[in-house]
Amino acid sequence: MSVVFIIGAGTFFGQHLCQQFAQAGWRVLACSRKASPPALHDVPLEWIPVSFRANTGSAMRPALKAAADAQVVIYAGGFQGSHADHASLYEEHVVRTASILHFCRHLPRLKHYYHTSTIRVAGEYSGLFHEDSPIPAQNFKDAWAGCLYAAEKLVLNTDTPFPKSIVRLGEIIGSSQTGEFPRISGFYHILLALRRISQSKFPFRAMTFLPFVFSESTRLPLVPVDFAAQAFQTLVTQGLDQQSRIYHILGGQSGISARKVLAEMMLHVGLEMEPLALPYHRIPKSIWKHFRMPLDMLATLSSPTQFHSTLLESSLPDLRFPHYSQYAPTLFRYAEEHLFREGQVR
Repeated sequence: MSVVFIIGAGTFFGQHLCQQFAQAGWRVLACSRKASPPALHDVPLEWIPVSFRANTGSAMRPALKAAADAQVVIYAGGFQGSHADHASLYEEHVVRTASILHFCRHLPRLKHYYHTSTIRVAGEYSGLFHEDSPIPAQNFKDAWAGCLYAAEKLVLNTDTPFPKSIVRLGEIIGSSQTGEFPRISGFYHILLALRRISQSKFPFRAMTFLPFVFSESTRLPLVPVDFAAQAFQTLVTQGLDQQSRIYHILGGQSGISARKVLAEMMLHVGLEMEPLALPYHRIPKSIWKHFRMPLDMLATLSSPTQFHSTLLESSLPDLRFPHYSQYAPTLFRYAEEHLFREGQVR
């Protein structure tokens, strides 16, 4: 039986990774600073409470002993959002990554280390961004993405006796089966803004087109969490002994048209009209602040970056992601029932 040690098992994505590996017949060693979440109580795994802030001396001996059989280590934790300050993000991603790599050197059976990252490390990249694209020198406006890029560099430049791969995830959204998602962020901010627009006093319903900040060329790399975890698990299973690589998991080769995403959302909230693409600078920011739409999400809808996952598709030619229209109603329903409930959204 193959053995995987999942660091960050208590995170939303980490929980789904644990479930996928357990279902695939792996022995799962689940690591987190916190107690096992309810979602994993019925999953066959071994829970190992560890904080990699204290990766020295006797503090790590119990964890090293518990993880001694690990053949694969996956770091899937530390996904604090952009609201955290830079120092906290750097500690969470870069310093912790250094501690984890040091820890991995002492695992006698380790064959591969997988580091979970984000496609946002592309930053200001304009054009086709694939697995081998060089990340341009830049000052990251998103501190979270900047720290994850620094962690990537640390992984790639650290000399280790085992191969190390980086898996960059697209925009993780709720489960395609249940729609479950823990918080309002990213994709859900757009849906919530459209919901507020539909409930405003302005007679939008009499209009044929709804002006909205997006680009016709933008494709959003939305990927349901369960399919992201399934793709990750399949990738690890088939490439246990492969060389170090970088992979993109995007929910499809190049994402979903921003127009398609907006059109489905508008229909859901009762705005039966076509979205009209406007440049980011054409609509005053005060309008979006009124509808409480984060400006970074508007920038995402107008992003010039085109993401690609050539290496993932060549490695897993039979992998198929569901079409957006198939799972979108499930996401919307969950958001309305659990994320947007009256009295919880300000």
